[in-house]
Amino acid sequence: MKKLIFLATILSVIVFLSSTSHAQVTNLTVNNASPGQHFTLESGGEINWNLVVPNPGDTALFEIWLDLDSNGVINPGIDKIWQQINQIDGDTLGDNGPPDMDGIADSKISLTKFLIGLAPADYIIKATNNGSGEMVSGTVTPLTDVAYTISGKVTVSAGEDPSNIVAELNRNEKYMPFFWDALTDAQGNFTIKMTADTSGNPWELRISDGQFPGYIITPQNYEVTVDGNKNNLNFTINAADAVVTGLLKDENGAPIPFTHVTLFYLLNNNTETFNYDVDTDVNGNFSFGIPENRLTGQEWILQAGRGHSDTTENFMDTRITLNPINVGDSVYKSLTLYAADTTITGTVSFEGNNSNVPKILLIAHTDSTEAYVHNDTISGNYTLRVSSKIGSYRIFGTNLPWGYDTITIQNVQPGATNVNLNFLLTDVKSDNEIIPKIFKLGQNFPNPFNPSTVIKFSIPTRQFVSLNIYNILGQKMAKVINKEMNAGNYKINFNAENLPSGLYIYRLTAGKFVAAKKMMLLK
Repeated sequence: MKKLIFLATILSVIVFLSSTSHAQVTNLTVNNASPGQHFTLESGGEINWNLVVPNPGDTALFEIWLDLDSNGVINPGIDKIWQQINQIDGDTLGDNGPPDMDGIADSKISLTKFLIGLAPADYIIKATNNGSGEMVSGTVTPLTDVAYTISGKVTVSAGEDPSNIVAELNRNEKYMPFFWDALTDAQGNFTIKMTADTSGNPWELRISDGQFPGYIITPQNYEVTVDGNKNNLNFTINAADAVVTGLLKDENGAPIPFTHVTLFYLLNNNTETFNYDVDTDVNGNFSFGIPENRLTGQEWILQAGRGHSDTTENFMDTRITLNPINVGDSVYKSLTLYAADTTITGTVSFEGNNSNVPKILLIAHTDSTEAYVHNDTISGNYTLRVSSKIGSYRIFGTNLPWGYDTITIQNVQPGATNVNLNFLLTDVKSDNEIIPKIFKLGQNFPNPFNPSTVIKFSIPTRQFVSLNIYNILGQKMAKVINKEMNAGNYKINFNAENLPSGLYIYRLTAGKFVAAKKMMLLK
């Protein structure tokens, strides 16, 4: 996931690279150590590095290895690869890796004054461009000023090695260090040691899925508030009862590495979801392991994307439906992310609305790919970035205000203009005239949603009403309503633009009536 990608990112930070003749990555220094030299860094300490790639804008691929025989040379039969990431010259955002600190495409890549909580161990990190590069070995020593410890045990299937598994404690990357790691011992025990800086709670504890592709890790993660030592945060890793694997590629067939892929299905009358999340490896491959208790005859949805912005999109999302999966199945699927090289433009309008235009989500959709954008709330204009290599799209809007009918425009060609959607009012008068007889909280729709959804509720008498959003730890994340309201049927639009993906609970209190339901935000 995004945190793990950034984590590996930082690892690249730490130890680096050995040269071969005709090296394409050159002039590497890590904390003033060059290839052939060895440096020492305390866990949680500051890392600085520089290197040179052949051409402005080039990408360096980093392979982060645990040097288990401590000889400073990569031995694939003994040493263990942990993460692989990219770093791009001139990239200021950190696209699938750390940003280039100078932000200039000048063939020079650097990172400075970065605090990292790597597990104490010996490392080798290899950086290459076009298969050639340098590497350097280094040692991360234990933290000396330990404030908190987070510990547990990883239990693996018979025949698997429980040692040197990476346990990762992560938080929002705006805080540093934003991760602390530990390696399991020969019995699978781990202890993460960290400083007193715990801003940015809660933390997430997980076993990197990249270490066990196609296996089942239970639980997928823990949400941890670091306010003291935490013990018995245990994981089990087992072989899957069914496997979904595949390749994520671009429209030219080139693999897309380090990109988020989700496999999920709807349950409970389409009101909840169950999902797995992984990231593609350096070759664009992904793998999901599924336990038998999740193989209940339902269709699955497989999707991938590169994030969304209302201004620029480089790729459309890909999303396909899979047939029911059975025990013993091994399903392979190839996903294609199409480049957004043209647009579909138009305007949305709402009958009877004479003020600012409501903000809705516009979607360009096919059976295997989608693009999204919000309309402008002054003019109603929208611009969907789509691919010219796809013949036609269905255009529709979601998260409509209460009382408006949906519209779908079929067979819209890429490059089309004036694709206008005029939403008409339904007859909501009769609905408002009926005073409900009972209190009721409805299921939000759509669900899953991104980033807006509608919540309906009914109150038969005037009451003080509160409607709040909580995460699965019971922490209040948003206050939607907190006021006295007349009897009636209500439909409230909730926008979760500032919340991360995940499972949430919305809770309605009206007088003595209390009800809660779950909803899933998928960004």
